This record gives sequence, structure tokens and C-alpha cells, in this order.
Amino acid sequence: VPLWPQQAVMMAELFFLLTGGLLLLSAFFPVHPVDYYGPPRPGTPPVKPEWYFLWVYGALKLIPGWLEFNFLGAKINPEALGGVIFPGLVILFLFLLPFLDRSKEAKHYMDTPLTAPKRTAAGAGLLALILVLTVAGYQQELGIPLVVLRVALLLVPLIVGFIAYGGLALAGRRLRSALRPLEER
Repeated sequence: VPLWPQQAVMMAELFFLLTGGLLLLSAFFPVHPVDYYGPPRPGTPPVKPEWYFLWVYGALKLIPGWLEFNFLGAKINPEALGGVIFPGLVILFLFLLPFLDRSKEAKHYMDTPLTAPKRTAAGAGLLALILVLTVAGYQQELGIPLVVLRVALLLVPLIVGFIAYGGLALAGRRLRSALRPLEER
């Protein structure tokens, strides 16, 4: 595929999709409006992190306070689990993901999700996990009980992943059956 115009158009499209997604995230998950409240006083709402760290803040809220243990002589508390270990594992997983895929078939970044329903379902589940953690960051303002968010943290990514996989597998079967008569010609 030549760089101009095909690759350039695809790169511009991906750039604008990413920029639009980031703009939507920054619009719907704004920074804490300190300018409106001035110095902290009793009526000031709690301070929130920036939108891109809100999922870590939500993870800190969802980890129970009693969860504490010793590992190799170090005391691991909930703050270390939610603020350091969990985000570190997520980032490490995302970094190692290209190396973990051992399949021999060629992969192209413009492949449709129908070609890899498992990979697409895993990505959808991870996005659902990040979304639930982000909503947990707003738990106090939304009034959602922590128990509901903890259950949602376990169920929502699984349900989204299974729905994505089932829908893509069904669509792939239908597409293959529709293309079979054309291939026989």
C-alpha cells in the first residue's frame, strides 16, 4: 500500500479518531474545578485526579481497607495494591501483549474485528474494566454503593467480553456463509 494517499489517509483518520476520543474523555471527565471553589473549606467537594488517572483513583476506592498482607518481609497495604501494583500490572500487560501473541498468522492494523474475535473481546473487556474503575472514581458524587461497584468490576468486563466475542463470532459465521456461494463461482 503506497504511503500517499492510502497510508496518509488512514493515519489521518486514526489521528482524528484518537484526538476526538481524548477530547470526549476530557469533556465528560473534567478536572476538579478548583477555580469555582477557591481555598478548601467545609463545603468544598473532594479533590479528584486528572481524568487519565481517575481509573487508578477508582481502583484505590474499590480495594477494601482490611486487605493487608506481608510478602517477602514487606507489608503490602491497599494503597500499594491500588496505586502501584495494579496499575503497574495493567501497564506491564499492555507492554507485553505483542510478545505474548504466539500465533503464526500475519496481523495487519486495518484488519476487521471479525478476523480476531478473541483479541477484540479481550480489548473490549479491558476497556469496560477501565470504565468501571473510572465510574468508581466518581462513586461519592454518584451515590453508588461500593458493593455494587465491586460486583460490577467483576461482572461488567466479563459480560462485555462475552457479548463482543459472541457477536463477532456470529457475524463472522454469517459473513463466511454469505461469501461461500461467491467463492464457488
